[in-house]
Amino acid sequence: YDKFDSITLPLPETAAPGLGIGNLLSDFIQPEMLDAVQCDACHEITTHTKTLTFSKLPACLCIHIARTTWHASGHVHKRLDSVHFPETLSMAPYSFVQPGLNSNISTPWGSTTSLYSAGLMANMGHNESAGGSGLDAIGGSGANSGLEASGSMSFGSYTFGAMFPRNLYRLLAVIVHSGEANAGHFVTYRRGALRNSYKWYYTSDTVVREVPIEEVLNSSAYMLFYDRGSSSKYP
Repeated sequence: YDKFDSITLPLPETAAPGLGIGNLLSDFIQPEMLDAVQCDACHEITTHTKTLTFSKLPACLCIHIARTTWHASGHVHKRLDSVHFPETLSMAPYSFVQPGLNSNISTPWGSTTSLYSAGLMANMGHNESAGGSGLDAIGGSGANSGLEASGSMSFGSYTFGAMFPRNLYRLLAVIVHSGEANAGHFVTYRRGALRNSYKWYYTSDTVVREVPIEEVLNSSAYMLFYDRGSSSKYP
C-alpha cells in the first residue's frame, strides 16, 4: 500500500443536487474495469477489476475537492458545486477492515472487501426483493446517500461510527477559495484549541471572528481537514 495523508476527490462531470462528501468518496473507490490485461504467467488476455480502498488512515486527513476543470479550448474554469460535508466523518465504509483488529466486533463481510462495497451489495439484494434499485440507500447518486447527519453510515443494525472508532474523524478546519480559477483569496474556518474546541473561527489575513458551526458547514469547501480528535486513544 501507499502511505498518504491527503486525497483529491473529483467532482462528477455534471452538477448534482444534494451532493455530499460521501458521494465523492463512494465514487473514488468504485471498481474500474481494465480490458485486455495479459497474464505474465499464462499470457492469457482477460478483463480485470481494479479496486481502491483505504487501509491505514492518517491521524490527520486532508480532503481536497478538485474544483478546477479545463475546457477543450484550454481555458481553466472553477466549479461552484455545493458539496455537503459533516462535522463528524466515518471513513469505515470506504476502508478495508480486519475483524478483531480494527473493529470492536466482527462483521459478516470478512476482510477482503470494503464495508461500502459489501453494504452496497447486501442492500442491493434487499432492495431488489422489495422492488428498489438499491443505489440511493447506501451511497448512490441520489439525495439519500446513506451518510447520516453525523457522518456515520448505517447498514442494518450496524453503525459504522460506533463499530470503528479508529476510522471516525472530526472536522478541524475548512479552507474556502473565493474568486476565479486563476485568481482569488483563501480564507479558513478553524476549530478552536483546547477548552475552545467547541468554537469556530473565521480567519482572513488579519480578520478573525467567531462564527457558528452552521456557517462553517454551509461554506463552499475547497479543502477539508479532519483529525481523530485530542481525546482519541488511537495514535
